[in-house]
Amino acid sequence: MTHAKDITGILFPLVERWKSIAKTTPVVRKDLPGASSEWCFSPRTEDERALMEMLETWDRMEDSILPDLAGTPPLKQAEFREILRIIRHKLDLNRRNRHFVGYSGKSDPDGETGRAHFMASMERTVHHLIKLNGEISSAQKPGDPGKTSR
Repeated sequence: MTHAKDITGILFPLVERWKSIAKTTPVVRKDLPGASSEWCFSPRTEDERALMEMLETWDRMEDSILPDLAGTPPLKQAEFREILRIIRHKLDLNRRNRHFVGYSGKSDPDGETGRAHFMASMERTVHHLIKLNGEISSAQKPGDPGKTSR
């Protein structure tokens, strides 16, 4: 296995750009299947374009780092891939869930509490990815492909 890449150089600027979009994208109440009056992101056309550009950057980053997981213990590899998946959905403001903000109940008068929780959740997930990337990297011996240290 090759030495894990430092992903912070791509990840942090991407997340900072995402924060600016997530802070300004309007939220509206919507009825979703099985849930009425849920707060959802309602991206404008310019938000959609910026989100697509970020996802393209994310996809390129994933394509460059996933080969480095070869030889990583299967559970660590699965955890890493799952965190990547979670971050990708958050970068897309939960489009797969019809832009569901989450963490926001009917007592949230304008959806801002939900937005704050959503953004804090992204921060925690990103930090988890960075920590896991560091663990994977430190478990590898540079210049010793195919083996991990114990």
